[in-house]
Amino acid sequence: SADFLGKVDKSSLPQQTLMELLIGGFEHPEKITDSYGSGAPMDISEWDEVEVDEDGQVTEIRWDWMVLRGTLEVKWIPSTVESLSIFEAKLTGTIDWGALPEVMRELTLHQNEIIGELHVTTLPTTMEILDVSINKLEGTLDLENLPPKMRDLDLSFNNFHGTVCLTRLPETLTHLQIDHNGLSGTVDLTMLPQGMQQLDISYTQVEGETDFSRLPRALKLLSVQNTTLCGEIRKTPDEMIDS
Repeated sequence: SADFLGKVDKSSLPQQTLMELLIGGFEHPEKITDSYGSGAPMDISEWDEVEVDEDGQVTEIRWDWMVLRGTLEVKWIPSTVESLSIFEAKLTGTIDWGALPEVMRELTLHQNEIIGELHVTTLPTTMEILDVSINKLEGTLDLENLPPKMRDLDLSFNNFHGTVCLTRLPETLTHLQIDHNGLSGTVDLTMLPQGMQQLDISYTQVEGETDFSRLPRALKLLSVQNTTLCGEIRKTPDEMIDS
């Protein structure tokens, strides 16, 4: 029962059970288990796009382009999963960011219908790639407390609002996309990570005089189109700026 499961110690459950609970929120789990109504799901090692190690522990899940529908109960993701990708699956509901596995390095939930806020302080400290673009997430963005190893962060095409601080990003961050949101206010681009290669803040309401004189040398693309930022950019390759 739901009450019983709420009291169960996750670590005491076999990974097979955890995975069955994980897909229990989907309307079309058969697209993964391939059981075709034959009863209990097959062993997880035979499930579609599920990688297990030599000990039978799940390490990677890639359920992309499957119209699974339903909700993602991340609390049932096995603690050994380092990478999870479920995009264009029509998932709804909220995500309990603090319940993600502590070893998770990559999470891709691109183009679903997920709602709620993003609580970056509860993300695993191991997180390197997070793509939740094209969803219905809202609230403000705390970019000052991202996981220290974050490399690629895509929050574009959501409903985030408020101001953003870009002066305390992780030095490991190379790609940041926060475009097509309701972000506003001024932005400080003088302390971006030196290894940053791409920054997209286009189609937002950020505004005002901006110092572009200290952009990272590594920067290959800066997109500021459909904003009201103003300032002078010198000695920059033409192809870098998308304005």
